[in-house]
Amino acid sequence: MLGLAAIPERLYAQQLGWTEAASIASGNTEYGYSSQSVTDTNGDVLMAGTFQGSITLGNLPALRARSFRDIYVAKMDGRTRQWLWAVRAGGNGAGSEPYIPEVRIRLDPAGNAIIAGYYQYSATFGNLPTLYTGYYNGTGHSFVAKVDGNTGTWLWATGATTATSNSNAPSSLAVDQAGNAVISGYFGQTVKFGNLPAITATGPNQTNIYVASVSGSTGQWQWVKQLSATEMAASGVAMDGAGNVVLVGSYGGTLTLGNLPPLPSGGSRTLYVAKLAPATGQWLWATRAAGSNAASSSGSASSTWFTPAGDVLVTGKVQNGSFQFGSLPAVASGKTYLAKLDGASGTWQWLHETPASTTYNVVTFNPSGELLTAGSFSSTVSFGQGLSLSSAGGQDIFVSKLNTATGQAVWAARAGGPSLEEPTGATISGDGSALLLTGNFENQTEFGALPPLTGSKSTFLARLNFAGVVAATGSGQANLPVSIYPNPAHDQVTIQLPAGSAAAQLTITNGLGQAVLKQTSVPAPSGSVVRVATGDLAPGVYYLRITAGKAVTTQKLVIQ
Repeated sequence: MLGLAAIPERLYAQQLGWTEAASIASGNTEYGYSSQSVTDTNGDVLMAGTFQGSITLGNLPALRARSFRDIYVAKMDGRTRQWLWAVRAGGNGAGSEPYIPEVRIRLDPAGNAIIAGYYQYSATFGNLPTLYTGYYNGTGHSFVAKVDGNTGTWLWATGATTATSNSNAPSSLAVDQAGNAVISGYFGQTVKFGNLPAITATGPNQTNIYVASVSGSTGQWQWVKQLSATEMAASGVAMDGAGNVVLVGSYGGTLTLGNLPPLPSGGSRTLYVAKLAPATGQWLWATRAAGSNAASSSGSASSTWFTPAGDVLVTGKVQNGSFQFGSLPAVASGKTYLAKLDGASGTWQWLHETPASTTYNVVTFNPSGELLTAGSFSSTVSFGQGLSLSSAGGQDIFVSKLNTATGQAVWAARAGGPSLEEPTGATISGDGSALLLTGNFENQTEFGALPPLTGSKSTFLARLNFAGVVAATGSGQANLPVSIYPNPAHDQVTIQLPAGSAAAQLTITNGLGQAVLKQTSVPAPSGSVVRVATGDLAPGVYYLRITAGKAVTTQKLVIQ
């Protein structure tokens, strides 16, 4: 067999790709690890998490828990990797019951941290008055608190209270350009938010959804709304620059929101999207995606975001049956969707589908309003436009750019290792040329050709330069069986193509998904052996994509 190939075309882009990656915090033997981390435009990291016993960050004094499990909030200089401050909050030390098991973090425009979670019995935030639930029997209660981003001083903390044994807890947190916050979550029986009138759960299962607004300057509750239906869930909330709120989740039965027309369920669980006014929480519009089978169709909406233009993005999964998003093509069972709605009317505008193993965790926009997403995936995921990524095992990270107007994929990049990774925060750098990504990983992970990161239940900070990346083209619909050896390779890699295959386009991409080498093979009836010179490639992890007609395969390639 004869290897026949055209002269390879080498593509260099010195300013693109994963340019920085660091492990900035790891769990210790006393159960300390990050829940969520976010970056500001300077690249500084603010992180909030839970811990038991004690936790030490850099050269700062150790934080010691006073209850079964406390929380910490900390800030790190993104340039020097030095921790600037760290503070704790938690129970009063009365046994092992009072604790704060979960926390979420967002930044206001001034760089202050807003956190939300739930606590049992009581919680103390620095020198602020202690929050009490009003009931001790192991129930959870929602809280929101603010930390000064420069000093780590607790500025205010407020909670929801009840006189019964039923819990309330937040599921999502959002902050607007004025620094005000909104949380959504669930509650049972009766719950009270500050001086606002108490709300009481109604409906068949006595578990309702709340969405509540709190002033960023004073910590006072401003308004609260409740939702009631069968099998209710409130999974995501977002705010735009004007303070408008969008809430997403799922329900069964019929959902009624204020004076809006009722939304009948289109399946056992139907996803909803609703918009509220900023000052009063008045319901402005609501829409749903209907399932194909009223008895068994099941879908969810997990997260939502506003675009800079005020339109709405929502993501979730279709578990059973197919779902119709307005007049758009139906989404089949076993798919993850990212959809855009008109912010003024709630009309569905476009859909982007990926396999169910994909989860969109964070969304952000560059200065031009272009959409960048980050999330997790396993196995192989296709973003359309002939663009696909393959995981290194377990759950990896993807970053993708989509056309904001159409939802079509422009490019995609990956990072990851043999275990689990999950991004939790993404911000565009101050100069608009890179994505600053934070998240969690286990054991070991890799960002392109950069040195691997190691650590048990660790937090990473990575920088992805994306300026100048061109759009992906082509399509692949069938698997292409090939053999690649040696792998790892040094100066050359050999590819065995199957007999009868069409002319094959070979593309080697770096961790960004950006082509660094292209080569075309000439077909042979008995199969072809193609040899590709790789001596000019820097050591690291690459991906070899082979396309022959409508057949395609992508395999990991290690250069030593």
